[in-house]
Amino acid sequence: MGKGNKHIKNPVVNMRAGMVGLSNSQYANAGDTGTPVFCFKHVHKNYNLGRCCDESSPRYIKGLLKKLEVISQNTWDQIQLAPRKGSGTEKISRNSISVGVPSTISPDVKDFLSFYFSGDKGRLIGYRGKDTVFHVVYIDTKLNVYSH
Repeated sequence: MGKGNKHIKNPVVNMRAGMVGLSNSQYANAGDTGTPVFCFKHVHKNYNLGRCCDESSPRYIKGLLKKLEVISQNTWDQIQLAPRKGSGTEKISRNSISVGVPSTISPDVKDFLSFYFSGDKGRLIGYRGKDTVFHVVYIDTKLNVYSH
């Protein structure tokens, strides 16, 4: 890398036996001003974008894209302070997930974050890695990944 790229850090990768996990902390420290980056690599096979597109009306797709745009314009601090049915999240414990967690998600991921989209008709559920990446695990348009 050239001199101008000194501020770019190499990513921390924690892979064990084909599983992706967290290295130290699932959530950022206070004062985190990074904006979310979305990863769809470890999406549950029954709650992926293809299923969302095949089984849902176009309003879900539009709602999901609008939500991704809105979330990506906010910092993680702003997201943590926002109402859960607005631009904020709801914290869901791993044992509350009723459809199973993909085997590629390591056990050190204890909690998931849920973003509502299309009003409260859809949920984007995943976890935040140590950096600003939000790993999408479920696109839940049937609202059955977890119950309240």
